[in-house]
Amino acid sequence: MAESDYVTRYGQWAVIAGASEGLGAAFAAELAGRAMHLLLLARREEQLAELAERLRRQHGVEVRYLALDLADPAAAERLAPAVADIEVGVLIYNAAASQMGRFVTMEADALERMVQVNVRGPLTFLRAILPPMHERGRGAVVLMSSLAGMQGSPGIAAYAATKAFNTILGEVLMASGLALSLGWPLALGPWLYPLYYVVLLVARERDDDRRCAEKYGPLWAHYRQRVPWRIVPRIY
Repeated sequence: MAESDYVTRYGQWAVIAGASEGLGAAFAAELAGRAMHLLLLARREEQLAELAERLRRQHGVEVRYLALDLADPAAAERLAPAVADIEVGVLIYNAAASQMGRFVTMEADALERMVQVNVRGPLTFLRAILPPMHERGRGAVVLMSSLAGMQGSPGIAAYAATKAFNTILGEVLMASGLALSLGWPLALGPWLYPLYYVVLLVARERDDDRRCAEKYGPLWAHYRQRVPWRIVPRIY
């Protein structure tokens, strides 16, 4: 897609949560290079200021930033005035909190932070920004998930569960987006997700089946005997 097409297709502004470094900063640089104005969100104000200045200088776009702890329950309220005067066309939720360790001994504060940043954060941000996108009939959302969310892994039980939440949330929103982009009546929306789930996720289920068989061996065969229908009861 040409640089100018991003603004035409999605809108002039992009909001990036978790933008101060790594993938978040890379997203910001790529979108600035496509002539999109940016609102950058992260905890580290100094890094945000440096990134904003660099992107303004390199790409000639407007870049705003807001130092925000996404674990703060009031984060969405603080975001509202920052987006009140802009038309958000792209939302990228790249922020994440993670901590390794045994679930039974992990501090409650660490578990709570993962839920606040990885689960509550995407929900509240989407709820604030998606309705105007829906009304305009254009926009894009990127939720950063993780391979950890595809299957449980020792030491990261809570983190993996939060990333599975993002994956499923994104899949449901994708199904709704397909209905809207095809111009189907909204009343048909509830039927689209089961169709999407069956058609597109059967391939993923088969791949998961293969990988789990390799990893767990006879235990997986035993699981399949006890839980034979994992997508559609009595069918697959």
